[in-house]
Amino acid sequence: MGAPSSTRRWTALVLGALALLTAGYGVVQAVTTRPESAPADTPLTVRALRSLPPLQEATEIKPTGNVREFTLTIERGKWELVKGTTVDAITVNGTVPGPTIRVTEGDTVRITVKNRLDEVTSIHWHGLHVPYDQDGVAPGNQLPIPPGGEYTYEFTANHAGTFMYHSHSLANEIEQIDRGLYGAFIIDPQNPRNEPRYDVDRTLMLSGWIVGMPDMDDAADMTMSYNYWTINGKSFPDTEPIRVKKGDRVRLRLINISNLAHPMHLHGHDFRIIAVDGHPLPQPQIVNTLDVEPGKTYEIDFIADNPGFWVFHCHELHHTMNGETAPGGLIQVIQYEGFQPVGLDQPAAPPAQGSTGAGVQPRSSDGMQNAPMPDMKGMDMGS
Repeated sequence: MGAPSSTRRWTALVLGALALLTAGYGVVQAVTTRPESAPADTPLTVRALRSLPPLQEATEIKPTGNVREFTLTIERGKWELVKGTTVDAITVNGTVPGPTIRVTEGDTVRITVKNRLDEVTSIHWHGLHVPYDQDGVAPGNQLPIPPGGEYTYEFTANHAGTFMYHSHSLANEIEQIDRGLYGAFIIDPQNPRNEPRYDVDRTLMLSGWIVGMPDMDDAADMTMSYNYWTINGKSFPDTEPIRVKKGDRVRLRLINISNLAHPMHLHGHDFRIIAVDGHPLPQPQIVNTLDVEPGKTYEIDFIADNPGFWVFHCHELHHTMNGETAPGGLIQVIQYEGFQPVGLDQPAAPPAQGSTGAGVQPRSSDGMQNAPMPDMKGMDMGS
């Protein structure tokens, strides 16, 4: 006599389930099996990164006796964010950002600020421990520096780290910062013997710009209306590549002077967060994306162990555009020795018919239409 129908149905269900599980396992195996063409020495960057020592924070800083003197001249000028797009900027010694001030723990720092604007200004040393009357908030800590005037700041460089300076004249700091009045301030340790050794050390200052929009002089219209984004004053593809060789240890100092956060993501590598706001982390965190908030500074490092042509970019993808044109904005290239980009010598595809970006051209800061954004044909990423 055959098995009861209920038993036959149960057996069929079990066999069917086993067949599905077996088939599913086969699919997983097919997906996870390494293709024969894959390299056998795929880098384990986390293991290598974990072997690097953390940064050390000094417990005692002695005066070095060295006096480091700088002059910062602030004036209006033209600045090219990317080829074909020029803005009215506020420059420091003719550049945006202003020059990097780099000193050693314990140095006496003397900085003369010359105001060549037609309005008042002052400079704040963001994150530094300075005497009350040298903090640069005007009015409050000092009287504003008048047009044609100057003011000399003097203080001792406190603990090592990555900091910045920027306008802090309460009357007009929003406009002055958004037009370029800022720069990096780096303090090196007195005793670097216990520090990791780096082959590449770069500072990336992230900023936003308002291009071609009316009423730019109204501070209320300047908050978070950015439509161009820059790294060290330049938008991609004019950002300067970071060139590395296989095996290099790379340190990047990230400074966000804009009013919006930027989740910066590195392709092809993991990196460590080794310092925040100038303070080393005793246990660096390994990630591949870091949300760089407004006013924050971070130091990260990675090992260049995956040769190729990689991008380090903001993952808020509207920040990787120049106006209505992509790619642009906050894209930084990591270029290994001997590698060149693929396809960047071809013109960008035109917007789809009906796209809101069709026919839009970048504008200068006075609202006048500039020449069209250049395509990337003939772009030399090595220049």
